[in-house]
Amino acid sequence: MQDMGHDWHHYLHLTADQYEALEALRQSLSEVRDLDLTKYLTNLEALSAELGLRFEQTERILSRQEPTEIPHHLAVALDDAATSALPPFQEAAVRVIKTQLEKLEEVSLALYDSMAKIRGYERPAGAHDDHHGHGAEGHGLALDPFRLRNTFAFVAAVWVAYLLWVFIYDVPRGSLFTCFVVITASIATYRPEANLLAYASGWLVGALAAGPMYVILMHQVTDYLSFAAMVVVAIFILQYALYPHVHPIARIFVSIGFVIAIDAESHQHYDFQHYVETVIWMATMIGVTVAVRLAILPRRPDVAFMQTLDQFFRHADFLLSAHDAEGRPDRSLARRVRSIFYRHSLLEEAERLALFGGQVKPETGQTTYRMTRGATPEQMQELVRTVSALGHRIEALMAARAAWQSNAVDLHVMDEKRDWLDATQEWFRRRPGTAQLTGPDGDLQARLARLETRIDEAIARIGEGELKTEDYENFYHRLGHYRGLSEAVGEYARVASAFDWPRWREVRF
Repeated sequence: MQDMGHDWHHYLHLTADQYEALEALRQSLSEVRDLDLTKYLTNLEALSAELGLRFEQTERILSRQEPTEIPHHLAVALDDAATSALPPFQEAAVRVIKTQLEKLEEVSLALYDSMAKIRGYERPAGAHDDHHGHGAEGHGLALDPFRLRNTFAFVAAVWVAYLLWVFIYDVPRGSLFTCFVVITASIATYRPEANLLAYASGWLVGALAAGPMYVILMHQVTDYLSFAAMVVVAIFILQYALYPHVHPIARIFVSIGFVIAIDAESHQHYDFQHYVETVIWMATMIGVTVAVRLAILPRRPDVAFMQTLDQFFRHADFLLSAHDAEGRPDRSLARRVRSIFYRHSLLEEAERLALFGGQVKPETGQTTYRMTRGATPEQMQELVRTVSALGHRIEALMAARAAWQSNAVDLHVMDEKRDWLDATQEWFRRRPGTAQLTGPDGDLQARLARLETRIDEAIARIGEGELKTEDYENFYHRLGHYRGLSEAVGEYARVASAFDWPRWREVRF
């Protein structure tokens, strides 16, 4: 199971890498519509067919169908002489597209190999099995505010239970009471998006279900066979009745609570007072866990969803303001302190949004949350998708900054870069809601168009040989990241316009 878990995590990371590669390639191709790329990338058609085959076969494996063909590695061929004859910016575009195709070719083949390994199908020789563990690379010392509060809620609940056990005389079940809190709080920490009462109360439901048997049957049971038959039949009925309606964790708790309340011991005895005390302290355990957690974390998933969305935009603004238009980093003490809390991945917050968003039910669903009234599950999923796209674009922009080197072109386009950056930061600093629906003031796309025009003018004025091919590729990459983030901002504003943000922001009691 551990190896399979690593394989699935590896697969999920590869899907993110493939998404990035496809998005980067899409942006680059939109810039060279007038070029016949087959003249410069001589096996482009064969490569396109091979990629299409991989996507098709990977989809077949995902749907548990055996692959009909096995993909193979295909190198991207470049006509270097023809490419070098192009104008500098177009040459840079072709070389960047070649690099992006190579990345997509590598990732898509690794993705196929990963899924084929999980499903147990035949894989090509030299399959990609060189991953070790899972999880994103660390960013040094970093504290996720939500995770910090989640952990603190667990520790506080356990300490309250421990103090009750120490200072209240003759607690039924003794240390088992503290164990109840540890188990319930641990699951709540591991599944913060789930409704705590929905499964924590399973203990109490099981104990109450044991009540009639304890009162009516227990004092009549005379041997272990009849006692075992009573317990097995009761648990079977409980599990069968709850199976289609209750979460598996809650069903497990129901069975455990039932067995604890029945109190099977070597020397079986009947004590109704002991049963009542057990039920009361089980309810107290649930109350301690729930009360402490609700004092620290929001109960409703729609509230947690909005808090996570706010944190996402604060984190995004923090990353975008890490460097100015000239590329100089902000190394102030305040930023260094804040970086401890904001240096984790934006994509973690997007994933958390998906968890909380999946728990928010529309008005017609099983549970009604007034804050999100009118939002359908499809709209919630689309909003989460656009937030995830924003995270991908910002992370790519931040990663590319490390490779950017200022040169002669920067002197000509500094004002346009500063305008674009200021408009972007101002938009991300707005609280998510109606203020973000119209997009940034002054329109990012218009600012980006001016920036592209200025770059063309600057390159035309620069003397031949002053810039290397790497410099042109650098600017081409930079434009791609600017354009990708601009498009992601516009897409988010379009999707967010479908929501009733004033109602979502309304304070309710």
